[in-house]
Amino acid sequence: MFVTFTGLFCLQELHCQGCTSLTALSCLSTSLQALDLGDCCSMERLNLNVSLSNLQKLSLRGCTKLKTRPDAEDSGRCAIQ
Repeated sequence: MFVTFTGLFCLQELHCQGCTSLTALSCLSTSLQALDLGDCCSMERLNLNVSLSNLQKLSLRGCTKLKTRPDAEDSGRCAIQ
């Protein structure tokens, strides 16, 4: 399952923990402060192609199929777990 979010300009937190069918996520809100994808064991792609300057917490714990993982340098002040 591929999920894209458009029109959610004020979205601050997104918790998808344990969504085992989720394979990709993109078009995230620039106002996003927390993104929890913990235990999304089918997640393969996370497109962080928008400026997420407000992102403070990103949880990728258990995303074993994720092909590319954002590094701390690309995520600014974000704490990646």
